[in-house]
Amino acid sequence: MSFVYPYFLFALFSLLIPVIIHLINLRRYKKIYFSNVSLLQEIQTQSKKRRQLREWLILASRILALSFLVFAFAQPYIKTAPGAYRNDAPAYVSIYVDNSFSMEKPARNGNLLSEAMRRAEEIVKSYRAADRFQLLTNEFSGSSMRFMTRDEFLSALADVQAGPVSRTLDEVMLKQQDQLGSKNEGGPRRAYLISDFATNTIGGLPSIRDTALVFAAIPVRPERNENLGIDSVWTSSPVISPNIPVDLSFRIVNSAENDLSEVPVRLFLNGEQKTPASVSVAAGSKAVGQLSFSVPSGGKYHGYIEVDDASMHFDDRFYFSFTVAEKIRIGVLNGNGAGNAPAQVFEGDEQFDLKRFQGDRPDFSAWNGLDLLVLNQVSSLSTGWATELNRFLEDGGSVVFFPSAENSAASAELLRNIKVAGFGGGLRTNTLKGGKLAIQSPFFSHVFENKNREITDVPVVKQYFPLQNRAGNIWEPLFTLPNGDVVIAWCNSGKGHVLVSGLPLQSAYSNLTAHAVFVPLLLKSAFNARGTGDLYYTAGAAVPVTVRLENAAGEGALDIKKVGESWEAIPGQRRNGNTVQLFLNDMNAAAGNYEIRENGSIVAPLAINFAPGEGLALPLVDEQWDALLKEIPSLRKMDANNAAALAEGIQQLEQGIPLWKWCIVAVLLFLLAEVLLIRFMR
Repeated sequence: MSFVYPYFLFALFSLLIPVIIHLINLRRYKKIYFSNVSLLQEIQTQSKKRRQLREWLILASRILALSFLVFAFAQPYIKTAPGAYRNDAPAYVSIYVDNSFSMEKPARNGNLLSEAMRRAEEIVKSYRAADRFQLLTNEFSGSSMRFMTRDEFLSALADVQAGPVSRTLDEVMLKQQDQLGSKNEGGPRRAYLISDFATNTIGGLPSIRDTALVFAAIPVRPERNENLGIDSVWTSSPVISPNIPVDLSFRIVNSAENDLSEVPVRLFLNGEQKTPASVSVAAGSKAVGQLSFSVPSGGKYHGYIEVDDASMHFDDRFYFSFTVAEKIRIGVLNGNGAGNAPAQVFEGDEQFDLKRFQGDRPDFSAWNGLDLLVLNQVSSLSTGWATELNRFLEDGGSVVFFPSAENSAASAELLRNIKVAGFGGGLRTNTLKGGKLAIQSPFFSHVFENKNREITDVPVVKQYFPLQNRAGNIWEPLFTLPNGDVVIAWCNSGKGHVLVSGLPLQSAYSNLTAHAVFVPLLLKSAFNARGTGDLYYTAGAAVPVTVRLENAAGEGALDIKKVGESWEAIPGQRRNGNTVQLFLNDMNAAAGNYEIRENGSIVAPLAINFAPGEGLALPLVDEQWDALLKEIPSLRKMDANNAAALAEGIQQLEQGIPLWKWCIVAVLLFLLAEVLLIRFMR
């Protein structure tokens, strides 16, 4: 227990006054003699003891009444938080207002964000005008790092709006600790956190070193916890080609307490609505649906999927974008003496821009801008080849590799250096008929009509180099011989792909070039080389947007512009050859479709969505709160059902639990006891 005015305790010396008065007022009894006094002496002894007890009880009542009167003026209180109760030093108060999209859920008066802003205003008005206040939001912006006067705080509070950024509890508490740590000027330091405290915001436990710092959590609860939104989309194939149907899958999430059936889902592509779909989703669960579409030609496409939801709107639309190549740029490099079979697959087709290279000493700069490079039996492979191929793959290019029959050692070394499936041994010379084509692989999508039947007509292999995934990369065997040896595989490398064959394109090794599967192998390699890339990016995420430019000579900065609006900005970027990485995490870009431009020309489409899950996480329940408060001793939960309850909680936090009223009650009780003793105890 502590006292607001401890100097009043010196008044306890006044307790000597009733003691002195009591001693002075004690009377001596006069002796009266009678002939027979034995009975009178007994009565006198009993009356004297009763009177002395009465006098001592009256004295005790007066002393206690006066003591509690002194205590009342000293204003005792029980501390509920460390720090000075009140002195001349100002209090420093950091107030965190959660402005994530989950705060747009409906509340009793408006939404949760407006409720949180009212609570912040009530907190500020509970302190003195001389105190200083910090308004902290999820953006952690530079302007929110300073402490303001009350009027400045209220002005800044009025400008708070919901945004895509969300923070975990430990991030906020550590930030407040850092900000309040430098404000140790003798006054109290307080940190308030106003949020819906959804389960997805509870991260790791913060390391709170400042034991004098108190955190008060003020939860605001939604009137009803329900939301319907889309949290992701994906395609059935990594490649979108003209006039080929594409299955676009989406996942819809229902956080309401009621099942939803036949929810309409609409698809828009370049402003045109496609065939809609519907999906049913149970309460508190997720469901996957599909929409189909096709594009008539190459170009850049912007789209979004849309559902109707009355409670929250930020995740009602999910945006995506992709590019369908007007022409796929292909280079075929034939080694000395190699046949012309790969080039014949592409020539004469308007979808492909074919370039031919001959000989074992190419001009590596000619590879810039290619989507697919076919290496056909190149025998002279120096160390520079591996360096250039790795750069080509890192830039997003893809490679088809047919080994050299004359120099298999050089082919094996090259595959090892570019870290894809390599030779698992020397040349095998046994003739094998039959084998298995991986027709269910995404690589062969839209090639075989019936993927459930087994293909018996496969190339005849006479000699081959078995393949083995020594690099540990993601690979997919496409053609496996009856003995289990893989002779054709599709591998990931860098940002591109490599189709590796263990069969040189010579009749002495196989009849691959004469077989029907040879053409789709090369065509699918070409189409997969210009994959759709990332359909969308998440706002605020640290993942860069990678853009491949056709011309590596450009030096101008890329900018992004929102489709149909005037908003545009220049993001942070890093250029490497014909690849540019854009960093959008520090930009205030809203969800939507965008264009990436270079010198005013559109080079790629871009779609940005807000982080999924904001409207779907549920608030903490009482059991979770109990566990959290136990794990974080410096954190306490404060009732925010109404302004009066909040004001009382702040008063207890700053002033402790006052006891002066109880002291007044005690004074009155002891004075009443004195009156009763005087009146009834004779």
